[in-house]
Amino acid sequence: MVWVQENIRNFGGDPDRVTIFGQSAGAASVCYHVVSPLSKGLFQQAISQSGVCQTCDTFPKPLERAVMLAEELGCDTKDTSNMVACLRQKSADDIIAAHQRLFVRLADEGFTIPFPPSVDGVFLPAHPDVILEKGQVNTDFCLLGVNNHEGGFLIPSSIVPNFGQGMDDDTFSVMLKTLVRNPYPVSSQDDIVAVLCKAYGYRGGQNDPQYTFTQIFGDKMFFAPTAFVADMTAGSAHVYLYENQYIPSFLSADRPDWVGCDHDDELLIVAGAAMLDVPRLDGSIMAFSEKDKKTSLDYMAYWANFARTGNPSDGTGGPADSPTVPEWPQYTADNPAYIKLDVTSSADVGLKTEKMKLWNDVIPKLVAASGKD
Repeated sequence: MVWVQENIRNFGGDPDRVTIFGQSAGAASVCYHVVSPLSKGLFQQAISQSGVCQTCDTFPKPLERAVMLAEELGCDTKDTSNMVACLRQKSADDIIAAHQRLFVRLADEGFTIPFPPSVDGVFLPAHPDVILEKGQVNTDFCLLGVNNHEGGFLIPSSIVPNFGQGMDDDTFSVMLKTLVRNPYPVSSQDDIVAVLCKAYGYRGGQNDPQYTFTQIFGDKMFFAPTAFVADMTAGSAHVYLYENQYIPSFLSADRPDWVGCDHDDELLIVAGAAMLDVPRLDGSIMAFSEKDKKTSLDYMAYWANFARTGNPSDGTGGPADSPTVPEWPQYTADNPAYIKLDVTSSADVGLKTEKMKLWNDVIPKLVAASGKD
């Protein structure tokens, strides 16, 4: 971003109107730039699609993970200087393969990644929660949101055995305990599981455990962190929150019909791919519907408007043929408004209010009380 600040004028850009944006892990990276003092002044607007800092939370012991990776690669771990020298001699392919093995080793610790960010005192002087709660953000305008079924199919398919073929009660119990194992202390995990089963209406043998798990997973990993960041940022910046409900036609045929707007579903729509000939791996061309194209034009208008003006509904300075899109209200603490993105988008207030209170208020208090005991 320093390079962008120094060179953007040479490309017709404005260093005082820089927008950074990303999706999933990229969205979490955007959030970390929003809270890092090293990124202050390098951009004015930020977009996080399906991910924030807490989706990819910090890890307090990075050296511990580095040692584990070195062990996978056969490096001496007794001396850190020797360990680093050994790691530097390894090929990229070897490191990637070792990283995948490490991912498997860590599976029992919950849904985690081997090398998340850490509070290093430089890029990240404190945990993102602390920085956000103080309102110390590096952006004047923030657009962020989620797809309405983030845990619907793509991610669970990579972490849950035989996902999509149903789930028995025992597997549900194991997966739910795995989900809460990493971020919460052992003393409160059973209580959290019980609270979640009640809140999501799960009764063994009486409803679909697979679908219930997707809802819990999506809320924990994406919805609740996004709602938290929106709340914390709204006091310092103009915030625009969304829930994307549109399922592209070319995706719906490749997964069960109970899956909603899944993780990654917005990517090609936001990028305008519906107006292009996009090849599949088998050489065929993706078939986009007229709804896909109309929705894509609307989403691109929102994103481009935001980049130009800081307001996704304000088309000032945009192309003459840019569509006029429904009003996207600003999110504030007093009016937690958001937009439901779809073929025809509409505004609403209070995104999953009760579930967000559960994750961001009730469970933290439960954990605190457990710690006192």
